[in-house]
Amino acid sequence: MSSIFVRKYNRAKWEQNNREYHFEETPSDAITNCIKTSGNTLSVWEITDISQIDEAILAIASGMNNLDSIDIIFLDSDFFKTNNIQYEETEGRTPVKSLKNSHRDLSQLTYKSLGLIASHYISQIQSGEVRRITVQRLKEILNKAISNDRLDKNELDEKINYNIVILRLSYYLNFKCCTNVIDAVIANPWRL
Repeated sequence: MSSIFVRKYNRAKWEQNNREYHFEETPSDAITNCIKTSGNTLSVWEITDISQIDEAILAIASGMNNLDSIDIIFLDSDFFKTNNIQYEETEGRTPVKSLKNSHRDLSQLTYKSLGLIASHYISQIQSGEVRRITVQRLKEILNKAISNDRLDKNELDEKINYNIVILRLSYYLNFKCCTNVIDAVIANPWRL
């Protein structure tokens, strides 16, 4: 069964002027920014199917320095097998311990394999295998992980931790406010 590799990417770099282009017309900034390698490897998160998307988003978001909307791309693991692009399990940089083993590095990358990866990006973008994740959605995913004791908020970047605290406080205040209104209505329904 084929798995899905998830990676954050910069949509604006790939979809300049909202036009479709062929591989040869790929803007160089798209490749040098979104397929930037380190040690001839490229970091991705593996999920077995699309229902696990929040797991990949949690792994990505928990390692971020700032909460901004992000774009992610779904890469087909079969593409890499077919094109002899190797990948290996490596421990991911995420404070979520249960997700560390879902990290993969596309490895031993070369000029040729980067070109193949760029063409796969184009194919996936054109077929809609991408998603925009809003700041609100990122906060919800992080907050859920904290509430379920999967993530220690103190392991998040300070700015992100602050945003999560504000979100949790607003949930509490909205709940408390609504509870007080409901109690008041129940106590004296004719007062409205």
